[in-house]
Amino acid sequence: AKRGEGISHLVNILSKRLSLTDAEWQIGHTKIFLKRDLASKLEVLAHLRVRAAARIVGKFGRKIARERASGLLTAWGKLRVTLILKHRKIAAITKISSTFRMHKSRNSYKTTLQSAIQLQCLCRKVAACERVRILRDPYLGMTFKELDLLHKEKVARMEDAVSAKDFKNAADIENQLVPLKEVLESKRPLTRSVLEARISEVQALLDDAVSRKAFTECAPLQDKMELMVQKRADLPTIDELKEAVCLAEQDVADAAARRDFTGAASAQTALDNAHKRLEDAMRSEGTYVDIEESKESEDVDSRFQSRADLEIVITELTKNIDEAISKKEFNRATKYQAELEELESLRPTLPSLEEIETKLSGLKSEMEEAIKKKNFQKADSLHKDIDTLEETLREEQAKMASSNPEEEASGGGMPQFTNEKGEQVIFESRFRLEEEINRFKSLVQDAANSKKFKEASQCQQLHDQLEELKPLLPTEEELKSDILKTKAEMESAIQNKDFGRAEELHEVVEELEKKLELEQMNTPRATYTAPAVVQTPFKTSLNDSTNNSIKPIAPPGAAKVSKKVSISMNDTPVSKLRPKAPMISEMGSSVLEVAQLLASKRGDAAIITDSGGGLAGII
Repeated sequence: AKRGEGISHLVNILSKRLSLTDAEWQIGHTKIFLKRDLASKLEVLAHLRVRAAARIVGKFGRKIARERASGLLTAWGKLRVTLILKHRKIAAITKISSTFRMHKSRNSYKTTLQSAIQLQCLCRKVAACERVRILRDPYLGMTFKELDLLHKEKVARMEDAVSAKDFKNAADIENQLVPLKEVLESKRPLTRSVLEARISEVQALLDDAVSRKAFTECAPLQDKMELMVQKRADLPTIDELKEAVCLAEQDVADAAARRDFTGAASAQTALDNAHKRLEDAMRSEGTYVDIEESKESEDVDSRFQSRADLEIVITELTKNIDEAISKKEFNRATKYQAELEELESLRPTLPSLEEIETKLSGLKSEMEEAIKKKNFQKADSLHKDIDTLEETLREEQAKMASSNPEEEASGGGMPQFTNEKGEQVIFESRFRLEEEINRFKSLVQDAANSKKFKEASQCQQLHDQLEELKPLLPTEEELKSDILKTKAEMESAIQNKDFGRAEELHEVVEELEKKLELEQMNTPRATYTAPAVVQTPFKTSLNDSTNNSIKPIAPPGAAKVSKKVSISMNDTPVSKLRPKAPMISEMGSSVLEVAQLLASKRGDAAIITDSGGGLAGII
């Protein structure tokens, strides 16, 4: 429609196209009024136009879709072709590279295989040559020292075979000794004594040739003897070699005293060479003695002069072990433990105070017997030994006394103990100590019953350590006695108007009363009736090898002993004597074994138990 003509122009155009008259429609102010037939026609016409437009739009959309799909298919086809080509290239490259690597590895393998075959051939050749050499001469690569040791070993084996009447084996060993002796003599180092023996042999041959007037043999023998005589200057005697060793040791000591460490190093090298020459010469002459074995005891003495020094070092190492365990430094604890075990192995080489006192008493008894027998020479030598032992005992006691205050200061005056778990235990009373001792007794018994002898030995050692702490913790009766004595001394000091001394004694009394109160708090109160103690003698002899068990026999009057024996408070208790804890043994043990156990543990008594754990006897 043209601009300005409006709706009437549209209606005219529609009327012309539909062959309608003006009577079919009417234009209102806001609406157009049509007849029903015309309205239906218009609806059909609009529907047809919409369908036609839809077909046109569908064709256009399908055209666009075909164009896009064709473009996508073309691009995808090109991409697929490109990927296929790229895959073929990668596959070809992989194949080529793998083939090249395979060829390279194969060449390397072939080269390695050929080299290995050649090495195997050479090794087999060397092994075969060595076997042939051993078959020809089995002692070719051995030194004179090794041959000498082997010769002594074979001689000892031959003597054992002869003593065992194994003559066939002895004959075989003797046949082996023949070539061994020849090789040993051929490799024997030339020493002064060997040279003199050879000179004597040549001189004897020379004298024989002169006596036979075989002067043609004299000239070479004379030349040979002159050469041997010239070698005397190069081969010193054993005494000269020992003197050279002493001079070399003196040079080392002088250089070390002058702080000339370079000269000391060179002198030490010369000393080693002198030792080696002396060893070779003495071994060649059969008079060699191992110097290291002879100096083992001297090394122990040089490290520790007394048992007290050793115990001080062992105590320090024990403290270091406890400290390392508390800090979780187990590597350092293991190192200290190894050193501790090494030092504990030295205890038998250094006598303790008890051993020195025992030896001293034995020497005194021997000296008295020598005086009774009027053997004054022996008594004089024993007296000198006693003086030496007494001096050693005083030194030991002084060293032990000097080391005790440090231990008391480190433990706060209370005895300390390291249990089986590595924990530090401080005992404040005798009752606590007795509880710990009883606990270890049960541990020892349980371990022995379970056949865990190593664990039982460790627990027994800890039990012995606890027994040694008993003198440091007095009992309740001892505390009461000390309190009474101290109070009496305090009253005496007050009467003498020595108030300073009285104040000190008063502090001591208060401290003792505190200890007594603590001991009474920890000790359960009960009234006991002491059973009768019956001695049970043993009818057993150490020389009787058939009797391996201990059989207690009750005395005939044992049944008549009264059972109402009670402890009298006025009598001295057994605990006042501080007896050692008895050893525990079974009925299957012999008297000799029990005696050896008591001697090794330094015990005074042993309790013999039956299979049920009951008391069977006392030694």
